Amino acid sequence: MRVDLARRRPDRPTRTDQAQPTQAAPGAEGANGTAARSGPLPYARACLLALVMLAPVAVAPGSLDSVMLVKLTVMWLLGVAALGLAVVGLPTTRPHPRPPLVFWLALAHVGALILATALADRPAMSLLGQSRRYGGLVPQLLYVGLMAAVVLAYRHRPPRLAQLATSWTVGAGVVGLYVLVQAAGLDWHRWTISGRPPEFPISTMGNSNFAGGFLAVSLPLTIYSAIRLSRPWTRALARAGCAALALALWFTHTRGGLLAALAGVGTFAVLARPAPPRWLKVSAAFAAAAAVAGGSLLIAGPAGHLPGPQSLVRTDTLAYRSAYWRSALEMIADRPLIGSGPDTFAGRYGRYERGEQAANEPLTRVDKPHNVLLERAVDTGVPGAIAYLALVVVAAAGALRSLDRGPERLLVAAFLASLVAYLVQGLFSIDVPPLAAWGGS
Repeated sequence: MRVDLARRRPDRPTRTDQAQPTQAAPGAEGANGTAARSGPLPYARACLLALVMLAPVAVAPGSLDSVMLVKLTVMWLLGVAALGLAVVGLPTTRPHPRPPLVFWLALAHVGALILATALADRPAMSLLGQSRRYGGLVPQLLYVGLMAAVVLAYRHRPPRLAQLATSWTVGAGVVGLYVLVQAAGLDWHRWTISGRPPEFPISTMGNSNFAGGFLAVSLPLTIYSAIRLSRPWTRALARAGCAALALALWFTHTRGGLLAALAGVGTFAVLARPAPPRWLKVSAAFAAAAAVAGGSLLIAGPAGHLPGPQSLVRTDTLAYRSAYWRSALEMIADRPLIGSGPDTFAGRYGRYERGEQAANEPLTRVDKPHNVLLERAVDTGVPGAIAYLALVVVAAAGALRSLDRGPERLLVAAFLASLVAYLVQGLFSIDVPPLAAWGGS
């Protein structure tokens, strides 16, 4: 006779003692990363995905500021929405962990920005920043808010950061394709810079240097998408995007962008290995230190010792940059503790401009030192620049520690390589949205 053993199992729950599902707190995510469907975190992630895709391509031809103000507006609307939704999605039924070191460093960075703005010669200018640059307090707070939004929205689902890389790749693809259209002479819009047509393709970034820097930052994420996308046609599209971005970067003639692309792609190639050997990590650290030391000597040294035309960068371009850097160092020496306020370099540069520089570029308005770290030190003083640099270093070190565990190794490597590319192009360029958002978040 056939016996149904399932009916005789003593541990089988009866109808009355069945486990009942518990209702999750709004927006809370469990230990396994499962979120309530009605929670706000999916919407916060959607806002972030839209931001990284739309910000680089958003322009409004014909308006007073058709590029950077439009991008900042898009970032402001979507960024504030993402942060608000992520904060609402914080769980309220369990104790929160102690804030990590990166939180306190971000707080110190924000404090330095607020103090420098309050004590600036022109606080109103430092509040928002110069027109078409927007490096003031409010945009900087937005970038730090974006960092917080990313952490809160993805804290229980790190693998979903791959979606952020894919959205960034899509936006970068549009920027790169438009560069190629402009390089082919097929642009349907007539762009001008200071009343003249641009010398090199600018895409939707307003300047060829900004376009080249953005493409360099985007290359590691595009390469990651070409490797990890699940469908064959999406991988093929991403691989074509890698080639298009590299070609577009070449057409921008941005030498800092080319160096940044080499650094970013090289970093990704090293970090993407299953376990980078210790000697390679140590060698990379020494190489980075040597690059920083060499750059410092270049800034402090005379322009006559600059490399010749056969090098990657032209002598005259680097000579101009070195003059800006030395003027920035003099500004820092005059106000080393609190700086002169965010985005105030342009108003002070005339007092520090060298005679040969004024003679060579009589009609050029120099509004930035063309070095992100020096700009931070001019704006917020040495302590503010140290807080910003420490924030970047601690965040990168935390990411490096996670390389050897988890299936997201390639994703972490791609974001770290993109950060390296941002830092390298920032040695020669200007922080503007959305480039500045990458450094802030």
